[in-house]
Amino acid sequence: MATQKRWSRRVGARRGNRIRVYEREPCGTLQASIWDPEREKYKQTSLGHRDRERVRHKSSQMVHMLSRSLTALESGRDPPGVALWLGYGLC
Repeated sequence: MATQKRWSRRVGARRGNRIRVYEREPCGTLQASIWDPEREKYKQTSLGHRDRERVRHKSSQMVHMLSRSLTALESGRDPPGVALWLGYGLC
């Protein structure tokens, strides 16, 4: 019998606004990982569910918000009022 593979998806173009959603074990609870520029390492958290379709949709929205916030910060403007910490928008 073949070993079941773990599910994983990356959404976003580059580090800083890319979110990786994955399973640590096959059919397990979904985890998420995002780059934290202040700590200069990835922040990881459990999403507390296994709904892949919901995570695909929410992670795309979150990447869009991250991209807008990074663009605003680079141009010297205040970023839009978005909760950027992992877990607030993905659960």
